[in-house]
Amino acid sequence: NYLLQLVRYIHRNPVRANIVERPGDYPWSSHGAYTLKSGKWAWLYKDFILSMLTRKPSLYEEEYKRFMHESEDDEIIGMLKKKKSPAFLGGPKFVEWVKKTFYSEKQDCSIPESHFLAPEISRIKQIVSEYYEIDPAKLINTRRGVSNEPRDVAIFLTRKLRRDTLPAIGDAFGMSGYSSVSSAIERVRKRLSDDGELKKRQDALCKLIKKGQTET
Repeated sequence: NYLLQLVRYIHRNPVRANIVERPGDYPWSSHGAYTLKSGKWAWLYKDFILSMLTRKPSLYEEEYKRFMHESEDDEIIGMLKKKKSPAFLGGPKFVEWVKKTFYSEKQDCSIPESHFLAPEISRIKQIVSEYYEIDPAKLINTRRGVSNEPRDVAIFLTRKLRRDTLPAIGDAFGMSGYSSVSSAIERVRKRLSDDGELKKRQDALCKLIKKGQTET
């Protein structure tokens, strides 16, 4: 449904911008491909869109024209007009499908938007708590001078998998200053260089988090 709304929004944009009176009058639009049976549009893959309107190919043109004349969804229009669009536009199942399909292969520091594919902090906390068999509250509450490996590892993985800012991680783990977050990350990083068992635990947790990400 969102995809159909988007197609209509794009094809109506020239009218909305007062460039033309009708979508078909705009020469650089693919609108004509949906209304004209012309060989010049054979390259455009449009059957999937049209099949969402009707299962009968003979009614594609008629149903598309009807759809284009219907009123647009105010919620969708408002969303698409925002200066900063949301990373995802769809229901919960669609969002989870996107994360499941693209997280592992699209996690890239050079692609800022890939951050939105990352697992939620709540998932990282949940899996770390279950792995260490502790109450999730122990990832928030700590005592000065007392080692808290689960908490440090959860913070480290949040930074590694989500690339959140230090202040944002601090807020998520109830820490007042980002310097404490930086210290926790550095502690784990140093230990990983010479502690094979911690490295195994960290690798196992990464796999569990990513597995949970793709099986939601």
